Amino acid sequence: MQTKLRRISANEEYTSGESSVDEGKQVFRDMDQNSKNEHMVDMWKLCYLRCVAATKICKMFDLLHERVILFGTIKNVSKN
Repeated sequence: MQTKLRRISANEEYTSGESSVDEGKQVFRDMDQNSKNEHMVDMWKLCYLRCVAATKICKMFDLLHERVILFGTIKNVSKN
């Protein structure tokens, strides 16, 4: 699932964002209440997945940092 990030200018209206669950571009305030609720649930699920992925990345770099501190690094090694 790939999402494209873009900068919003001051003249644009706020929308709920785009995701793979959107069926075209709709302005959030024009949706009926059920559609708003479903869209918000989908956005929270996407947010949760992104947080889980970010947590895994942070844990991986923490492990790498621990290993560098514990074992050190190899410097000035010539490759044959």
